[in-house]
Amino acid sequence: MCTSRCLWYLSLVAALLIIVACGSKQQPATTELPEPYAGYCTLMKQRCSRCHEMERIEGYRAPTPQAWDFLVFRMKHHRGSGISFDDAENIVQCLVYRDFGDEGLKALGESK
Repeated sequence: MCTSRCLWYLSLVAALLIIVACGSKQQPATTELPEPYAGYCTLMKQRCSRCHEMERIEGYRAPTPQAWDFLVFRMKHHRGSGISFDDAENIVQCLVYRDFGDEGLKALGESK
């Protein structure tokens, strides 16, 4: 029988599947990112490529800035990710800026 913890994990997995399924298939931007985001994105590539192919990350566009926040902080807890709390904050900044620009960062800051 499924406990409340089991139901919580099943809900989390279902939410992630919905987020992934609803992501757009846009190609990543080819323009250079300004600092500090370029540095944050270098960090993202170092950490995230431990478990994911970069094409997967670069090709995915989250539906909202908060979705990146949710996904990155979830990945931080996976063994071997090497993502610290500060790394997670910076990786989220990279991905939100890449997908949503300054407006996305503003929206993310307002939601915290």
